[in-house]
Amino acid sequence: MLKIQQSSLGESKKDFLENRDNNNLKGYLKKFKKHIAIYDSTHTKVGIINAHGVLASATKLDNGKWWYNFATITEIGLKSDYSYQKEIQEIQTICNHLNFQLL
Repeated sequence: MLKIQQSSLGESKKDFLENRDNNNLKGYLKKFKKHIAIYDSTHTKVGIINAHGVLASATKLDNGKWWYNFATITEIGLKSDYSYQKEIQEIQTICNHLNFQLL
């Protein structure tokens, strides 16, 4: 489990499923080669952290492709704002916790 601001996230889908009732988890993370995907409690991808440490919300388009944009992810309480300096620390915490190397 990873605590970010007021939110708790599972380190993986397995961690989320095992601990969601006890820890009130809002979602979970899934590490890929070039990004970390962020899923909400309904197993819907709501955002990513890319290899450059940028937090982006994720929206699936009608054609099946994903659209990523710089935005706050309200489902899990992560705020992404140019003037929001604490976000940088939180993204680094997530990446360090999952041993994800930023470029």
